[in-house]
Amino acid sequence: IQRAEIFLNTMDMPEIKKLISKSEKLCNDKCQLTGSLISYNEFSVKILHTLLSSLGLSVFLVILILFLIRKPLTFSEVFCLIVSSIWGPLTLLSLFIIFKIPISFVTCICASLLVGLTGDNAIQFIFNTKKSNLNQSIDSFSDASLIVTIGMIFLVSIFLISEIASLGTLGGYIMLGFLLGFIGDVWILKGILKND
Repeated sequence: IQRAEIFLNTMDMPEIKKLISKSEKLCNDKCQLTGSLISYNEFSVKILHTLLSSLGLSVFLVILILFLIRKPLTFSEVFCLIVSSIWGPLTLLSLFIIFKIPISFVTCICASLLVGLTGDNAIQFIFNTKKSNLNQSIDSFSDASLIVTIGMIFLVSIFLISEIASLGTLGGYIMLGFLLGFIGDVWILKGILKND
């Protein structure tokens, strides 16, 4: 048994995945890569699968919750709430696809976080409709929603100054996701209701 050390000039997971693939082609079962980066890569592949498979379930559960607590809203109004609530996360995922941003640990964390926040504003709007109609509820909570969105964007901006590149990328994605979520929750919802 011989041992050879390989020094890498990148910590990028797709590049490490390519290295693993090349080494498997070159030496079949005669050699094996080990180390913390290899273990982290294997771990991240399993986490990615788990996060992606739970993403659809999470969106379904958000839709179900909004549907179950919909009273006194009409089916048309709750449909508008559901569409506007999932607009932000789906738009960000669409941008990942359009710009060919690879699915990675960072993008999965971002998507999971945004799906976790999906429907928060809609729930506030629904509970306030017991006192007023949906349009008035949106108007009364939209300023608070904007303030919370700006606050979350400022809090996440700390990631942008991180020396770890992936944290900076994560911060940028999350900031964009928060902004898209607000646009969907308030502006898209107002537009849909106006046309409905």
